[in-house]
Amino acid sequence: MGERKSSKRRNETFFNDIYSEYYELVYNTIKKILYSKIDDDITSCAQDTFMKVWANIEMLKKHEKIAGWLVVAAKHTAGNFNKKHNIRKKVMLDDVEIDEIPDNTDFTQDIAETAKFEKFIKSDIAGKFINQLSESERHFYELKYIQKLSNEEIGQILEITPNSVVVRGRRMIDKFKKELLNLKK
Repeated sequence: MGERKSSKRRNETFFNDIYSEYYELVYNTIKKILYSKIDDDITSCAQDTFMKVWANIEMLKKHEKIAGWLVVAAKHTAGNFNKKHNIRKKVMLDDVEIDEIPDNTDFTQDIAETAKFEKFIKSDIAGKFINQLSESERHFYELKYIQKLSNEEIGQILEITPNSVVVRGRRMIDKFKKELLNLKK
């Protein structure tokens, strides 16, 4: 019985040492990955990571690279949170497809920018813009903004991931913004 208490105290001491030494590393790793930049969400994920530490305490006592293990665990925790975060966004914005929302901290701004961009799609300005696009960019433009295919459908056609479709859409909007700025000059 005394040996079990002694082992538990050693585990607690080991855990407290890891927590003190590596909390900032875990927190900052999660902060970089997490879509939500709300401190409570980051802290919650950090705490979940340290729950994994406690669950694996015996293995970690023998582990040579605890910092590396913690970074990987933090990344997994943040990734799982992001998946849940996307589901929550979809519920909150049920009239907007989730794959149309770029994953960053201020996704409402991107929706507004996309809406502004789409307003100009059939305008004279858009015609000039389209003429400056490469053939592959015109094809993407046609699929995304004229045919209004989903990111998954576009990804299948272009043989890229839906996330790559989001990135290309974002680049298209950025290119269009630059073109508008050039027209103002």
